[in-house]
Parts: sequence; C-alpha cells; structure tokens
Amino acid sequence: MNTYFSEDNGMKVMAPVDCTGGLTGEVISLANTDSVAISLNFGTSTSATVAAALKQFDGTTTKALEIKSAYYIKKDAETVFTKVELNSDAIDLADLADVKGHVIIEVMASDLDHNNGFYGVSVNLTNGAIAKLVAVEYIAHQLRFKPGYKQGL
Repeated sequence: MNTYFSEDNGMKVMAPVDCTGGLTGEVISLANTDSVAISLNFGTSTSATVAAALKQFDGTTTKALEIKSAYYIKKDAETVFTKVELNSDAIDLADLADVKGHVIIEVMASDLDHNNGFYGVSVNLTNGAIAKLVAVEYIAHQLRFKPGYKQGL
C-alpha cells in the first residue's frame, strides 16, 4: 500500500455516475484534516452544460463556500493543467461541454465558516439534459489521526 495515502492522507472514491440533471456531492468532514483535494473526472459528451458549486455543511444546512483560491483544469488531450482563479463558489465548466476532462479543487479547512459551526465540504454539480459521466475522488491531506486508511472521511 502506498505510504502517502495510508499514513498521512485519506482517500474516498465515488464510482462514475451520470450527472444529468445535477448531482449533490457527498459531504466530506474537514474536522480532522488540513485540506481536501476534490478531483472531478468527466467523460466525453456532446454539448453538456456542466457547472460545479462548492458548499460547506454544518450538520443540517449548507451554504456557499466562497474561497478565493484557484482550481485546475485539464481538457481532453492536454498534458498540463491550467490554473483558473476562483472568485465565488461557482465553477463554470463550459470548456468540458464536448470533451473529457479533469478538474482539481483544493479546499483548506481554514476556508470554512468555523464560527458558525461549518465543518464539512461538498461539491454539487448542475447539468442539463445531456448525459455526462463523472467520477469524484476526495483526497484529505495531513490527517490528525493516523493511519489514514482507518479514518472515515
């Protein structure tokens, strides 16, 4: 087993699903970790209108997670990721309408509204009537309790 994932980090993988009509992401707790990288892997489609929204969770409600950082995107046959600045919780993925692609979003635990009890993060997808497959991976970095493979995310 890879030491990187087994001791310091945790990983949760969701099987590929069709996000036609939208998809509410699973809430990942950042209570025991410094950050989480959310990896979205999209399949090829034709004219899909996909967008993502980052949300924070307090146990009963969600609200926008407006981080002022960036996300990274790689389309189709590109060999490097392009950095895209983020100014709100909304991530426009129009560039992936007709092609497969990979998006990575990093959320720091310090980005959450801890003063109001928010401890979890999720990414919700919106999509029109065109089929688009997506697989989601959550990679938690620097878990406070080890080994990472025994921690629930």
